[in-house]
Amino acid sequence: MELIRQVSAIVAVLLLFSALATAASAEMQGYSASYDILDGKAYTDLAFSFGGNVSYFEWLLPKDAVLVETSPSYFEIAELKDSRKLVFRNGGFGSIRISYATDSLLQQSGNTVFFVSDVAQVDAPKKSVSVTLPERATLKYELEAGRSIVPLTGEVSTDGKRIKVWWTEEDFQNGNSILVIYSPANKSSSLPVVLVVLVLAGLAGFYIYRRKQLASPKVSTLQAQDSALTRNLFDDEKKIVELLSSSGEEGLWQKQLEIKASISKVKLSRKLRSLEQKGLIEKIPFGNANKIRLKRP
Repeated sequence: MELIRQVSAIVAVLLLFSALATAASAEMQGYSASYDILDGKAYTDLAFSFGGNVSYFEWLLPKDAVLVETSPSYFEIAELKDSRKLVFRNGGFGSIRISYATDSLLQQSGNTVFFVSDVAQVDAPKKSVSVTLPERATLKYELEAGRSIVPLTGEVSTDGKRIKVWWTEEDFQNGNSILVIYSPANKSSSLPVVLVVLVLAGLAGFYIYRRKQLASPKVSTLQAQDSALTRNLFDDEKKIVELLSSSGEEGLWQKQLEIKASISKVKLSRKLRSLEQKGLIEKIPFGNANKIRLKRP
């Protein structure tokens, strides 16, 4: 019962953000929403298609929405009490895309995260929604129990690192409120390793000291290499390489780079393509997401 009360409260708040779409002169034919959860934010990508050209369209965004991008690119924003209204007018457009980042769709309670959205007010015959969980996150309950994913869908997959769930219009016949309950990666799992290291530290002090001595030239070499990489780069490309250098061999997710570098998605894609052509970085695809890291000799 406590779980039901928590979810009901979240749904009541987030119904404000399940936008009431208004379009003039043509009905909405298709709607798709993609949510990529990274660093405590839901990176949202929405797409609308119409049966013809529309001259007016409005959509509600969460109050905390950042990194807002649209196609077409001209729009107005009206600040409301609990949300922001995005307005397109005088356009004659047949489709619209909206992307932004928000944390209002996520609610954490202890080691449990609730993702909640709603498509009840989207009047389109074709609907498609997908949610990609953070790296190493796990569903809170067994899939067969039907409690971690609402409405229940058989479309769940994983690439070994991230879980992706998606729904179509057939799934929404069982309900329009979307709920995914998951547990983030367990950060405390490294505690036993830390204890072992502390116990062995006294016995291995000399060995560790010698390893640091031997590793110093290598570190200096890597620092020199990274400095050489940015020597002939300017502005955003230099910033991107410096962020990747400080992130280590793991690199960064493309969405993380976007927010850390404060660069728009379109501009970042262009800069990454340029750096990739110069042989300075590499992209490692994971489903619909990319991890970016420096190429080492």
